[in-house]
Amino acid sequence: MNINETANLPVKRVAAGGTNLAYIEKGSGDPLVFIHGAVSDFRTWQEQFEAFSNDYRVISYSRRGHQPNEREENDLNYTRARHTADLVGFLKALNLEKAHLVGHSYGASIALMAAQTHPELVGSLVLGEPSPFPELFDEEGMSLLSQQKKAFNLAVRLAQIGDKKAAVREFLHVIVGIDVLPLLPADRRAAIMENADTLLPMLCNYYDSPLNRAQ
Repeated sequence: MNINETANLPVKRVAAGGTNLAYIEKGSGDPLVFIHGAVSDFRTWQEQFEAFSNDYRVISYSRRGHQPNEREENDLNYTRARHTADLVGFLKALNLEKAHLVGHSYGASIALMAAQTHPELVGSLVLGEPSPFPELFDEEGMSLLSQQKKAFNLAVRLAQIGDKKAAVREFLHVIVGIDVLPLLPADRRAAIMENADTLLPMLCNYYDSPLNRAQ
């Protein structure tokens, strides 16, 4: 699917966090902002637009470096702290106060961090499988996290040698628990592969940005 024809909605852009972030929106009312996870973009949520736009101003944006935004070249810049700052800047740029944030995976973790640092901007949170904050884990959890880190090593090596499809496939296999990439619809697989360049930068800093439990 052409990214400029997503859900038959025009792609808009707004300056936030020192970059331009693409987004789509539909409906009116209280703002409901969707935040995608890894190897994805605002198209992740297009099927939710019809369901929620009757009652909310529904917005889905693409995070820094994800399609159709400008590609990021520096791996060190892909951190949860930076993506959180982008989200805060995005909400402020669109004058969104008390927005309902719905995030998945990496997007869920930055939604949580945004709510911690700028609670005045967030009305509610829906967090689907947020990427892990190691300092919140007990000993058993850290053992499982260590296994996950080791499993990610193969995806990292594949990405480093330029085998993007194999790297994405391995990453999703680790996350989901099955070899899910071949099972996805063709348009979903295409959208994922269009964002394959973001996988290595993300994995290089995947467990960064600790959550401040004192807040």
